[in-house]
Amino acid sequence: MKKYKKDYEMVFKRQANGKVKEEVEYIGNYYISQLSIKELRKRKIYYLALSLCSIIILTIIGILDTPGSRIFYVALPYSCLFLPSVFSLIGTIRFLFVGEKIEFIDYDKTRNRVRKSTIGIIMISLLIVIGDVFFILSKQPIEKHQVELLFLTGVFLILVLNILFFKIQKQEIFKIEEPVQ
Repeated sequence: MKKYKKDYEMVFKRQANGKVKEEVEYIGNYYISQLSIKELRKRKIYYLALSLCSIIILTIIGILDTPGSRIFYVALPYSCLFLPSVFSLIGTIRFLFVGEKIEFIDYDKTRNRVRKSTIGIIMISLLIVIGDVFFILSKQPIEKHQVELLFLTGVFLILVLNILFFKIQKQEIFKIEEPVQ
């Protein structure tokens, strides 16, 4: 991948039989965990729990048949919410399997991917909340919107969970270690 090309270098190594073999060697920065193994494992579980909760709530509220789901300014952001949610889950699952010392490619595909996805989820959830509140307030009477209020509560819960998730992500887990040349 061209994005990570600067972190690798082609090296020629002589084998025991005298032949020269071309290998790829990592020359980029390493990211070392500042947490103990137990704390890092705990943080990974938090990541997985919050990411899974968001996906589960998103799926459950999608099953609800609400009048707002037929309105463009509610339905479009809701459908756009799936992509960052899935990317967040993918990054979180990959984060479960990284060690205490990781290369930039792993850092980028775990921590950075989850952070960017969480920001996307927060922004899109906020758009859904604003759109759904506008829809509820523009339609009368409000007593007929119990299912719509349930949908709004679910989206608001996703918003709150991801704000909490983002606050947890802001706590720095890794520090950068320069490679020894």
